[in-house]
Amino acid sequence: MTYLKQIRIVVASPNDVIKEREALANSIIDRVNRNTAERLGLILKLGRWETDTYPGLHIDGPQGLVDSILKIEDCDILIGIFWKRFGTPTPDGKTGTEHEFYKAYDAWKKNKRPQVMLYFNQKEYSPNTTTEAKQHLAVLKFKEKLPKEAFYQNYHGIQKFRDMVYDHLTQYIQEKYGHPEPGNITAKDIKENTLVKPNVLWVDDNPGKNQDIIKTCRQQGVQFDLARTALGAYSCLKEKNYALIISDVERSKPLSGLYLIRGIKHRVVNPPPIIIFSSEREVKRYYEKAPGMHVEASFVTSSAKDLAAKISEIIKKPVAV
Repeated sequence: MTYLKQIRIVVASPNDVIKEREALANSIIDRVNRNTAERLGLILKLGRWETDTYPGLHIDGPQGLVDSILKIEDCDILIGIFWKRFGTPTPDGKTGTEHEFYKAYDAWKKNKRPQVMLYFNQKEYSPNTTTEAKQHLAVLKFKEKLPKEAFYQNYHGIQKFRDMVYDHLTQYIQEKYGHPEPGNITAKDIKENTLVKPNVLWVDDNPGKNQDIIKTCRQQGVQFDLARTALGAYSCLKEKNYALIISDVERSKPLSGLYLIRGIKHRVVNPPPIIIFSSEREVKRYYEKAPGMHVEASFVTSSAKDLAAKISEIIKKPVAV
């Protein structure tokens, strides 16, 4: 029997972001587990008061009971979500979500865990009462006074939330638990993966924009693994034999795609074809810089149709976009 390491996630939010909480429970966590976590020997488990708490009494009131069950200080990731409400104060003067954030933050200062991911919905909203206005103002004040160590993300609507949190959780577990290469990757390191769906590794810091192509290819029997960074890509290459690698040109650092090509060719014995798929501007950058860096992609394009045709050619399956 294979035992998976559990990564425990707790979600904290007022009650105006029910759709986001349900998205975490019903789709996002499952997608990360299926596409990335299980391959790394992990399983993400979501904790939330709706499903994990029970009625009872506590000397510190309802929030004290929730704290004793969710044990935020012992979780691996806290996801905080805000929009127009800040919540109702607890005995310590903070709202429930604010209390849970600072509980996680205090634990992080001592133990460097849990990681805290904060999201603020920027969907337009007009309060109808002074009470609603005060709630929204409290969210804005909380956001302005976040600790200096905190980095948050804004999003616009539920679909953006789904894509963003999926990407962030994928990136986080790959970088923290992926055990990137300490040296060269050899043929012995790469597990043979024949007689299954063709595997393609796509490296892009904004994978959401490629979802139409990925969806079409998956319908034709192509399996994709997604990585946002070079470290994530090297981790994937440790685990699987890929028929093809696709990369953009620039991510958080200039020319990241070119450095990735060079890194793969230094680390991987008999590397698969590598395609550069990026904007016209970035493709131009590739042609300007690649000769001087002594790197060469198998194919370079900014056209989704040309990319689909090349994927089809390499994996010998028809793909039309």
